[in-house]
Amino acid sequence: PFAPEIARPDTDIVVVIVGLSSHSFVWDAGEMCRKHRKILVKLPKRGYNANQVAHQVLAQASEKLAALPGAAAAVRVG
Repeated sequence: PFAPEIARPDTDIVVVIVGLSSHSFVWDAGEMCRKHRKILVKLPKRGYNANQVAHQVLAQASEKLAALPGAAAAVRVG
């Protein structure tokens, strides 16, 4: 059901909340991201405020984000 959204050209990153998703959903999202060359970030079972989500995105995907077309500069965590 989420394949069209992942496949969209303006989708660069997919965030999955592991604690609220089934194992098969997380697996399927990962497969779709690999197929369409999208970045997958898995949020842990705790902490969904904006700062925690941003931290997880940067911790898991900063190098991939920096390599995207139009990225202004390398993103660093820390």
